[in-house]
Amino acid sequence: MRILISAILFLVLANPVNAEIEKSAVRSISENLPGDEPAPSALILDIGGRNAIFPVPEASVSISKQSPEMFGILQKFVPPGSVLLDALAKSSEMERLATGESETLDNYFFITEMTVNRKKDFDKKMYDDLVVFLEKQGKQLVENEAGDMIKAHTKKASEELSKQYDQKVDVRISDIGFLGVYKKTPEIFIFSARSKVSDGPDGAQDTVVSSAASIYLGGKIIMLVAYGVEKPQEELHSTLTWTRTEIDKWSQAVMQANSSSTKAE
Repeated sequence: MRILISAILFLVLANPVNAEIEKSAVRSISENLPGDEPAPSALILDIGGRNAIFPVPEASVSISKQSPEMFGILQKFVPPGSVLLDALAKSSEMERLATGESETLDNYFFITEMTVNRKKDFDKKMYDDLVVFLEKQGKQLVENEAGDMIKAHTKKASEELSKQYDQKVDVRISDIGFLGVYKKTPEIFIFSARSKVSDGPDGAQDTVVSSAASIYLGGKIIMLVAYGVEKPQEELHSTLTWTRTEIDKWSQAVMQANSSSTKAE
């Protein structure tokens, strides 16, 4: 169960940086904004010792390449048992961060890998069992049992950021809600959640809607997550629909891009 809790933490650990730290973190973006060369259409990432292809969502760029400092901040919030392979955001939003027009990202994506047993492939039955458990117990798991781990993990990451930037960081996650299962295939399982995220009792609070695809890729369990910050003028349905649509398209593209290599194994 701990493995599953670790994997789903990314659904609620979102927007974990206050405005001042974000301004510091994006200083390097202006030097790495897309120029005449188009952004790559796919990322090649190492998953447990082998390369996998991850098509980039439309109009998105790699945060690890454009802003290594911001990527480093995000990595501090990686839950135990998982690793953040990369994060992506719309190039237009990254540009607004760099120019100061915006102080946060409204839509972004994570690629994570479960690292428990990373040196060996996951048995397909183990993946199937995790999916069945989440399908049956997802609401209780997301809303109740993951709570203590979320609090402990965000507290630790906040303390590390406070020391690194010499200013108080106190990220808080609250009102976690499970929004149900969206799709299930033999190798793709999509579910959604909603939470409130703030950087302290007096900090601004965002409502974040997220949809995650747990995929079985070449013997590894990969989690693709799409985040959307809910705007006051928008209904929950519009943000939820966006995250589900994006993650559905993306997970299918990833599976298709790696179909020949995974079949060969």
